[in-house]
Formats: sequence, C-alpha cells, structure tokens
Amino acid sequence: MYTLQNNLGLPGLPLARMFTSILPFLAVALPTGVVLAMDPVTNTASIAPPTGSFDPDGGNNTATTITAVEAVIVATPDEGRGINAAVGGTGVVNVFTGDTIDGGPATRDNAVLSLAPGSNLPTGITFDTVTGNVNVPPGMAPGEYTFEYQICEIAIPTNCETALVTIEIVTPISALSGTVYLDNNGDRQLDNGDTRLGGWIVEALSGGNVIGTQVTGSDGSYAFPSLPGGTEYTIRFRSPDGGVVYEEITGIWLEDATTLPDQNLPIDPSGIIYDSVTRLPVAGATATLVDSNGIPLPDDCYVDASQSNQVTGASGAYRFDVVPGAATACPTGESEYTIRITPPPGYSFTSTVLPPQSNALDPTGRGSPLAVSPSPDVPTGNAPVYFISFELETGDPDIINNHIALDPFLARDGLVVTKTSTRRAASTGDLVPYEITVRNTENVQRAGVDVVDVLPPGMTYVTGTARVNGVAAEPQFENGNRELVWPGQIIPANGEVTYQLVLVVGAGVTEGQAVNTGLAENGLDGSEISNRGTATVIITPSTVFDCTELIGQVFEDYDGDGYQDDGEPGVPSVRLATVNGEIITTDEFGRYHIPCAAVPDARIGSNFVLEVDEASLPQGWMMTTDNPRSIRLTRGIMGVLNFGASEADLVQLDIGANAFDAAGNLKPEVQERLRALATGEETHMLVRATYAIAPGESEALITSRITAIRAALETVFAEGRDGPPPTIQVDASRARAASGGE
Repeated sequence: MYTLQNNLGLPGLPLARMFTSILPFLAVALPTGVVLAMDPVTNTASIAPPTGSFDPDGGNNTATTITAVEAVIVATPDEGRGINAAVGGTGVVNVFTGDTIDGGPATRDNAVLSLAPGSNLPTGITFDTVTGNVNVPPGMAPGEYTFEYQICEIAIPTNCETALVTIEIVTPISALSGTVYLDNNGDRQLDNGDTRLGGWIVEALSGGNVIGTQVTGSDGSYAFPSLPGGTEYTIRFRSPDGGVVYEEITGIWLEDATTLPDQNLPIDPSGIIYDSVTRLPVAGATATLVDSNGIPLPDDCYVDASQSNQVTGASGAYRFDVVPGAATACPTGESEYTIRITPPPGYSFTSTVLPPQSNALDPTGRGSPLAVSPSPDVPTGNAPVYFISFELETGDPDIINNHIALDPFLARDGLVVTKTSTRRAASTGDLVPYEITVRNTENVQRAGVDVVDVLPPGMTYVTGTARVNGVAAEPQFENGNRELVWPGQIIPANGEVTYQLVLVVGAGVTEGQAVNTGLAENGLDGSEISNRGTATVIITPSTVFDCTELIGQVFEDYDGDGYQDDGEPGVPSVRLATVNGEIITTDEFGRYHIPCAAVPDARIGSNFVLEVDEASLPQGWMMTTDNPRSIRLTRGIMGVLNFGASEADLVQLDIGANAFDAAGNLKPEVQERLRALATGEETHMLVRATYAIAPGESEALITSRITAIRAALETVFAEGRDGPPPTIQVDASRARAASGGE
C-alpha cells in the first residue's frame, strides 16, 4: 500500500514521479482554527513511486470522498423595543440584521429563514421568513414577547444557527393636567378672582373604567403624568365632601407621547345648603331630586350615581346634573323636578326664615350658567332668592348658586294677628276702615308670609286705600275676590307689620253682623300660621235700598185655572197672614199691600210665605191656588203674589176594598158610578175620595189602590167633562181598634 499526501501546491512537499489519478476531493489537515472554504474540485496528480514501492494490488487501497466545505454562520439576537401597543408596526425588527455567513451579510440570497424547531410564534406577531421582517398588529397587549428563529446556508441546508428575537410592546406615555377652581364670577375661565380648590378627587377614565386617580394640590392643580396615548379619556371630578361627582370633561383625545394641559374645571355647585340664622353651611343634609309625582329620580338620570341622595359635607355644597333622555323618569322634553331636602337632626325644611320662591324656575333660553344668586357663597340678605322646583329639558343651561336655607329648629310659635275697625255699625253705601296687625314674638324673622283679609259678604274693597306700615301696597284678589292677600311678607323678629284698608257696604248686604277676618298663612303650602283676628260691624237695613214690598190680589177664579184672567174680579175682606203673625185684609177690590215685607238676603234673596185664611172666604168657596204660597223676594225689588178662589161643588166619595176585583182594578160598576160624576154643570168641583183600609192590608197594596182611584177619577173627568178640571184629593184611613171610629 502506498500513501500519498497532496499538498495542493503547498511548499516543501514536492511531487516525485508522475502518476496520473482522478480524485473527486482531497482534504488537507490544517492547524487548529484554520478553516478553508472550498468548492468541489477535480484534482489531477502525477505520482512516480520509488522502485519496488508500488503495490500492484489495488484491492487494499482506500479513498475518502468529501462533497463540500460548511460555511461559518453567525446569528445575532434581535430586539424590538418600545413598540406602540395602540398602532403596532411592520418590520419592527429584521432578523437578517447583524447575521453573517463566512463574514459577509446574511441575505435572502445566501440564507434561508424559519422558525426554530421547538419555538412558538407569539399570537398576533407575524414573521416573514423571506424578508426577515417581524410584524406587530395594532392592539397587542403591552408586554415582552420572544421566539427563536433559524438561519441556514442555502448551499448546505443542514448548516444552521438559531437566535432569539425579543419584542417589547408598550403603551406610549402621555399626560393630562389642569386646575380645579371655584368660578366666583361665573365666566367659566380661570382668573385671579377665582378660588383654587385643593383636595378634590380627579379620576381619569378610559372605556368607562377608572385608570387613574389624583388629588388636587393646594393650588387646585392636578396631573396624570403617565397615561397611555392614542386613546380617548374622560376626566371626572369628585367633591372631597362625600365624593359626589360635580362634573365630567368628556371626549378628551390624548395623542401618543403628548402632554395636554389646561384641562380645567370651573366648579359651579348647584348651591350650598346653609343655616338660615347663622348662615353657615349645614353638613349631613340629604338632597334628593324628585319628579312631578314626588318619586326620586333613578341613578341613570344623573351624570353619575353619586348625585342620587347625596349627603352634604362640611361645605354644605350639593350638585345635580340631569341627563335628559337617559331614562323615562327624565325625558328630553320639559319636565318639572323638585329638590327635596332631608335635614339633619335639629333642622327643618322648608325654611320659614328664608323661604324659597313658590314658583318653578324655567331656565330655557337664558345664559349658561344661570346663576340664581350672584355669588357662590352663602347669601347674607334677609330675602335671598332661590328655588326648589325647576322645569328642565334638553339644552337648558346649568343652574348654579341656588343656595337652600334650613331652619335650625323644628317648630315655630304662631304669629299674632289682631283686626280692628273704627266703625261699629254701617248701612248700604257706608265706608268701613279696617286695620290688621301681624306680630312676631320670636327673635328671628318670619318670611314668606301671606297676610289674608277675608271680606264679609256684601262688602268690597275700595281700590287704592290699602297701606302696609303706612306705605301704599295694593293686595291681590283671590278666592273669587272674597279675599285680599299681601303675599311674601316678612315679619321682623320681635316686631309687627300693620295693614290698613277700607271696605264699602254693598247694596245687597245682609243685615246683621259683618265679620271681617284677618290671618297669616304660609306662602308655600297655604297653611295657617296665626290665629284669626276678627272685627265685627253691625249692618243695619236701609229703608231706601233694602226693604222689599209685596202686593197682590185675592181674585175670583171663574175657570179654576189658578191664574187671574181678564174679567176675574177681586174678592174683598179676605184675611191673609204672614209667618210672623201679621194680618192683612184685602180692600174692596181684593187687593193687599205689605210695605217692607222683608229685607231679603243680599246675596241670594229670601223666601216669603203668605197664607189666605180660608175661613174668611165666602161660604162654599175654596182656593184654586196653592195656600199658603211662597215667593222669592229680592232686596229692593217689589214682589207680587196673587191668590185664586172660587165657589166649588164638593163631592165626597168613600171607597172600600170591595170596590176592587181580584186583579186590583176597580170593578166595572164602580167605574160606571164614577163616570156619572163627570156630567153636570161647568162649575169648579172638588172631589174628595177616601179609601177605607181593610185590616191586614200592606202599605204597597194601599198605595196601589189609592193610585188606581186617582187614575180612574182623572180619566173619567178628562173624558166626560167639558168644564174646568176638578180638584181631586185621594187619601186613606184605617179603622182603629179603640172606640171612637176611624
């Protein structure tokens, strides 16, 4: 066997004899660390072996075949840092960057990329094995993501290296800042006249969730220095008193890596709940907004649920922000809402020292914000304006500085009212002066008082005569002009107010006592808060204006119709009597006259009753009109009342049970006898029928038989008589067990 080293041109190893051999590849051992990169070669060698050294036996010869030499691959780790989670990115890293093959850049032309065996690509991240780009989609959750890739030599695909890829996804940092201040002048701008508010709680919300909370400093400032950018925020402001949300700034778009300053909130409390006497804020009062039916609004109707049944803190401040249309209880159209205050122990609502306005406030079309009081501080005057009812709809301005007073006591002493007049008696047309005095015995004022004068019937107010503490002040007419009212009066502490007026006695006034009443009422609910002071004047009749005269005639009623027709003369010497026992006798023409018969009620008149003494009529005569008769007399107007009488034929009928058949009808023979009565002279006839009640008959049976008798008489006289209809009287009598008859 012959061993030959091919030095491939290396010095010091010359070839001896020439022997031609075709070898696919020869490898040469080199010093450690030296690598030759070689392409496949065809090596031709000429060998001249020494004499006797050639072994012709080729069976024991060996050869090694090598097809290629592996390149050196360097794969470096790749990192993508600070990737915006909101927007992501394409090609946030390229894994070819920094990788080499035999010292030259690795590219898509000399290398193949793939995910390393056993490595998993994070969800959402994509790896382009052609270009080497790693891509991050928008919305990836912040965090650090890793995976391994593999880079292989194209010539020798099994020659590979791996490296780690690290992707850091972050939320870009942005900032918000601003100032919370009390907008003293209501201009919605932070200026030198405003009070900066420390200790207020400021919340940053994204997607409806609170992601950060800050508390304002002593200068009212706040800042959120590290907020994710590229998103929309809401800033919510809570009062340090009870945590009630006062307002929200919505729709704030915060760009990536930006600072948005001047997100200022002018604090405009709806108002302060305060002590009506000390004028200090009241803590512990519960403020509730109710609808027109007195039902509290649901939480959905507010900008935040914390405004529902809010409890005041040390500042006494409260605020309501209604969101029209958020629920059926708060529609977009105009609706009435009322503030209901549940006071803390020892206080009462509503105030009688500083009462609210009685009407509802409608802010529609007015400036925003609408300041009820000019200052955000508690008012100091003795008649501050504020409301507890409001008419609100979509688009109405904010209502601010509506400060509500509570009284530091649970009950009050009543006011003392006296009523006097310098007149003791008066008649129609007289003027009567009155004076009302309202006195307050407490050491705090009583406001919101309606002073009422209740006019006596028939007396009216003389316009222009009213005075309040000597100053002209016309009252209002109420209750159908029966009452004069001075509304919204303030009765000072330990003081009094006088009210003067003049009434005139009207033509229709009733004689007797005319009582004029004065009182004080709560202007909000109409309840009486005083005694009733009265002044009584005696109204005497006026002989000129008040008396009513009555005239009339007793006449001979030929046709018995109850009316005096032409040619029907008077009946002389007939006596008439009044209910007072006065007797009047008709003259030769049957006339009578009662001067000043009565003084009727001035408002509705009066009934006057007069009766003819039938015993004074000619013998055989009877009345053809009602007797007695009543007439409605009107004061100052003459009345006329006539009576008719005529000579009459009297027919007396006695009818028993045997006059009826089994069906309850009069028997034919009885009806026939009645028909006979209908014939005769055309004179006025009085028919008196008496039914004799048999033992055991029921009331219903008796009534039906009386009705049947009357019906039969009316029928026969209507059919068979040409003269005036008779006067029919039907009654019944019952036999009694005792002696003496019926």
